[in-house]
Amino acid sequence: MSEAQWNLEAMSRQSSVLRIYCLGVFRVVRPGEQQAIGIVSKHKIWLLFKYLMGHKGSAIQTEKVMELLWPDSLLNDTATLRTTISRLKSLLEPHRIGYQRSSYIIYSKDSCAFNLHAPYWLDVDEFEGLCTSAHQLGNSNRSKATELYLEALSLYEGDYLAEDPDLEWALVPREYYRRLFIDATAEVTRWLLETKEWDKAGSFLKEALKIDPYAEKLQILLMKSFLGMGKLKAAAELYSYYSSFLYKELGVKPSQEWKSLYKQLRDPNTDSPGKRIMEGKMEMLAKESGPMVCEVDFFWNFLLFERRRLARTGGESSLIVLGLAQNAVGNSSQNGVVITEELESIVYQRLRKSDIFCRLDQRHLAILLPLTAAVGSKVLALQISELLKKKLQDNTLNLEVVIKPVTPL
Repeated sequence: MSEAQWNLEAMSRQSSVLRIYCLGVFRVVRPGEQQAIGIVSKHKIWLLFKYLMGHKGSAIQTEKVMELLWPDSLLNDTATLRTTISRLKSLLEPHRIGYQRSSYIIYSKDSCAFNLHAPYWLDVDEFEGLCTSAHQLGNSNRSKATELYLEALSLYEGDYLAEDPDLEWALVPREYYRRLFIDATAEVTRWLLETKEWDKAGSFLKEALKIDPYAEKLQILLMKSFLGMGKLKAAAELYSYYSSFLYKELGVKPSQEWKSLYKQLRDPNTDSPGKRIMEGKMEMLAKESGPMVCEVDFFWNFLLFERRRLARTGGESSLIVLGLAQNAVGNSSQNGVVITEELESIVYQRLRKSDIFCRLDQRHLAILLPLTAAVGSKVLALQISELLKKKLQDNTLNLEVVIKPVTPL
């Protein structure tokens, strides 16, 4: 059987069963249909179904279900539960006749459960199975293992029951599947790095970091991919950003592995600016393009230097602080990271070689414009704001802009 035939047969088998998706957007697709039902629903019918799926293989006592879904009702008054189960059965099997036994829901006076013998497909089971198979094949058939891992990662569209962050019973499985996703990404990208597939590894890591932006092992692997591709500037910026996050948000310093990777940027064999100067390769320095990007500490030193220069030579210079409004970032750290990265890209393209900028935190950038008056700074800030709106296709997005003259010291 060809791969195309196998895929077609697999799709046919999948379409003939009840398909349940819990990773990312919750939804259920009935056999033979394409239209999903129960999408991101918080109705008691679907909360009950989610609970039964989350505890599949167990008969749940009706008192437990009543306590969970109707805590203000009498535990022995199960009329509401019976009605909810009846409606759930009808939603899952709209063509079921009268009192015909349900294929998916088992209910008695004392308990209810999901029928494991029913024809169904559950994304978390598929995801976990593929990860297990890939890990076991890692030493004997790396190519097949990589293929299985990539198939598994494509199933992880987001956290487990992400639309229900306050469900206490979902916290443990949510963290379990997230850790499994991170571990799977880490293992498959290590394999790609071993075969020097730097760019491919970097692409998978960037996608994974959209789901968990602060997973340290993934950040470390991304830095290794940058180093492998010779993207020293990107590696330095990643180290600066993540180490700053660790210190400000968690109060900890980078791990020893992080520090050892950073030392590679200063390795004598690396074609660094310091090595170029020592070897007299000044013509290479002349080819450097774009503004200077630095960490906050260095930016402060450049600002002090500029104030001293103005005291000696005169002239005007400006400091711009660009900030994303909190409503633009929202409660999602992932969203804030994406928008800030777009803003950085635009700023980099608009600045001159003599300009300097740095990221202050997740929402703010600082720009030093030597020999630029306030009028020119306002024009630049407006251009950046308009370009960001156009890039994100969001005319309601506003930048918080603070422009100050740099005073002589």
